[in-house]
Amino acid sequence: MDNRAARIIVFAILAIAICALAISNVLLRRHLGAALRTAASHQPPFKAGELLPTFGVRDRNNVLSRIGGPAGHERVVVFFLPGCNPCEEVLDEVAAKPNPNTLVVSVLSQQLSTQEASKLASVLPMYAIDDFPHSAVRNRVRSVPQILRVDSRGIVTAVCAAYESCVPK
Repeated sequence: MDNRAARIIVFAILAIAICALAISNVLLRRHLGAALRTAASHQPPFKAGELLPTFGVRDRNNVLSRIGGPAGHERVVVFFLPGCNPCEEVLDEVAAKPNPNTLVVSVLSQQLSTQEASKLASVLPMYAIDDFPHSAVRNRVRSVPQILRVDSRGIVTAVCAAYESCVPK
């Protein structure tokens, strides 16, 4: 075998190795990206001790506001899904024993929450998460109803099973 043929073989092997490394790098990056997206979409539900992230909501008049973070007073945040039977029971409890520091938040738009809005109309304001697919709480509200007690600093102090047990005495 002459020197030239040996060089061609070595270069061919190196080219194949470089291509294989490039392909494996691309595949690993894809898997890493998918794993990171999955991890981001599987944030745990709210837990006591964490900060309630700030997120946009719209009130009955379609006015944009923000909920989350420090508020200067303790409050209860009730996330619900219109048409959900357990949520309806919690909303009935909220309507029966309203607390001015309760924020009732639908995970659907105001248009899809009209029945619930009318139930609470004279009692408490009701909000709908604005742009839910891109909201800071999108992956945190996985089960409804979800009832949180939040302190004045915006820290979740309790995740409650019932509204009455979450309302400050």
